Amino acid sequence: CSSGFIANPRARKLICPDCKNVTCAQCRTSVSIIVNLMLGVTWEAAHEGISCVAFARWKADNDAEVAAQGVAKHLAECGITCPKCKFTYSLAKGGCMHFTCTQCKFEFCSGCGQPFRQGKKCTVGPYCERLGLHAHHPRNCLFYLRDKEPQQLQNLLKEAGVSFDTEPQGGSSEHQGSGTRALCQVQEQKELPDGLKDDICGRVVPNGYAGLCRLHYTEYLVEKINTHRLDPVGIFDEADLRVCLRRNGKTVPIRRWESEKLYKDKLIKLIKEHLPLEALE
Repeated sequence: CSSGFIANPRARKLICPDCKNVTCAQCRTSVSIIVNLMLGVTWEAAHEGISCVAFARWKADNDAEVAAQGVAKHLAECGITCPKCKFTYSLAKGGCMHFTCTQCKFEFCSGCGQPFRQGKKCTVGPYCERLGLHAHHPRNCLFYLRDKEPQQLQNLLKEAGVSFDTEPQGGSSEHQGSGTRALCQVQEQKELPDGLKDDICGRVVPNGYAGLCRLHYTEYLVEKINTHRLDPVGIFDEADLRVCLRRNGKTVPIRRWESEKLYKDKLIKLIKEHLPLEALE
């Protein structure tokens, strides 16, 4: 309420004589409380017998709004949404990129959201009949980039002026024991004899990979590439370029007199002209 009153400066529990609201005097005035979480919050039974700092921590751990924000943040970072029914999932790292929605049974790529279809049911082009179950991934999808060397992906980011990490955050990474190499701490869902289990990746961390294994560092770099909408066609080899054209229903020109570089440049030009990245996303 808007009333004011004079209180005993030693009193911790303040009771308003008008509205009878009970407030903690220390929490209202302390600026050292975690993010000032308790400012203006009324007295709760959980505050009995514990300090304001301890109560603030308890409040943060049990606050529904804070929990909802944490879930939203986690889904924004690790979630995928079904393109058909819009149901959102928390995606565990590891495993294949073929995802089936448990709600509507729609099959799609976890990297780009493109649908998976059986060969003859896909109408993109005649080449699809030979592919069996497949999806038409845009060329910046992890499907195309997961086998690239991290240095290639780094060079693509450098050329675009995009920064990326090479050392773990905080300057350290987890070690299995004294004298052993660091192990990747990314959480994965692993298939074990007794079922699925969430566990750390556990692969060895190479130097300069930001505390991640090669697999997860590649995923990190690809996320950077996609966030900044970079076109990776320049780091594709001839085989990648041919696949990119065929999977999108385009005829691959026959190499005649051209050198390897001229032929590759020819394929890149065709892709950029007829398959602009924006149209594939």
